Amino acid sequence: MTGLAARAMTVVAMVAGSALGQVQPVTTYYVAVIADDTPLRCGDKEVLYPVARLNKGTLLRVDGAGNGWLRVVYPAGVVACIGADFVQIDEGGKTATLTKESRLKAFNITSGYRGSWNSVLDSPLPAGAKLVLAEVEPVNDGRGNAGYKIVPPDQARAFIQESATTRATQAQIDAYLAALAPKNPEAAKTPETVVAKPEPVKPEPVKTDPVKPAETTAKQPETVVQQPVERPKSQWERLEAAFENVRKQPVESAEYTALIGEFQAAVDKLSDTGPDASLRRRLSQRLEFLKLQVDIQDAARRVAEAKQQLTADEQRLAERMQDVERTRQYTIVGRLSASTVYDGKRLPLMFRIMAVGGQSSRTLAYIKPDEKLKIEEKLGQVVGVLGEARMDPTLKSNVITPLRIDTLEAAGTPGNPLSNEPVPTPPASAEVPSNPGGN
Repeated sequence: MTGLAARAMTVVAMVAGSALGQVQPVTTYYVAVIADDTPLRCGDKEVLYPVARLNKGTLLRVDGAGNGWLRVVYPAGVVACIGADFVQIDEGGKTATLTKESRLKAFNITSGYRGSWNSVLDSPLPAGAKLVLAEVEPVNDGRGNAGYKIVPPDQARAFIQESATTRATQAQIDAYLAALAPKNPEAAKTPETVVAKPEPVKPEPVKTDPVKPAETTAKQPETVVQQPVERPKSQWERLEAAFENVRKQPVESAEYTALIGEFQAAVDKLSDTGPDASLRRRLSQRLEFLKLQVDIQDAARRVAEAKQQLTADEQRLAERMQDVERTRQYTIVGRLSASTVYDGKRLPLMFRIMAVGGQSSRTLAYIKPDEKLKIEEKLGQVVGVLGEARMDPTLKSNVITPLRIDTLEAAGTPGNPLSNEPVPTPPASAEVPSNPGGN
């Protein structure tokens, strides 16, 4: 599964990479989010995972646009992440130093660190670069790999659909920058170079609207909503979340079949050529995994049903044996079998009576031959034996001289131990002689 996941990550990374090329640099300007719970994504496609869900009125600085998407600077409070093997935690535990170059990763708010694979930088930071930890405690992916949430550097970029935003007024921009500066002096350095460029955007006086900036400023610290997992918007997010949930269910009860239909419908909508080809391959890999699990599930169910049937048959046979013993006082009841030891060649000919029911194939007693009783014709059958029993001190087992042998169950019923070699286990059949031994 690890190899499959790695290939899938590569496929989606290719999708993201091709998407990034569609966004072109633009003169920096600001936009405001027009609705609550708006996803901010790691790339410019709806199938790519969200890094935050933004409140209405959140301001974003734009430096790229194309194909209906805006490339924006990470807003305050939204985190990125880095693998623990890429950093050394500095003294004090609030910062870290890169030990090797990295483009960092966009943190996936849907599936956590495990699903965080997309880079936030076009060019890697060099070894020795300093990072600010957003959280002191590490996060892990459930596979033994750990990482840290970090404050994204100024170069980090995320994406939002242009239709989810509107141009910010100058009053909103001024209020945003004023509120941002005292809270995070380092972050304020980034927008300083942009203040002059939004000037052409102010087409009308905004002095009559002083209250609105205060509202957006109040909401600004809430740009990262920490409970977005329940509301994924895109089809891919819904499928990915469902896939992870089903994968954690027990094999015998997991809803693989239902999810196969959803993935098949998604695959059918995508072309196997062009920009959708890579995403189609990723979905197809998930689909093949689900189909394999269905095969495993069906096989497990068949085995369970067979065991259940075998147990039921054995139970019926055991009940019949008990009924026989209550109505007929046989010397012994069991399955008649040949003996490889007492085969009439090396040692005298005798037959074995073996326990029935359960998985026991224990020898209960030996039967002396009698041509009149045609014992050989009853081999493999469950029989009741009337006769004279004695304990043989050499065999340490009962030896019966039969007077009559009745067939109680024909050969070939479930649990029939036709093997000539016994496997000692606790007895599962009632018997009259005491202390029978196996051989």
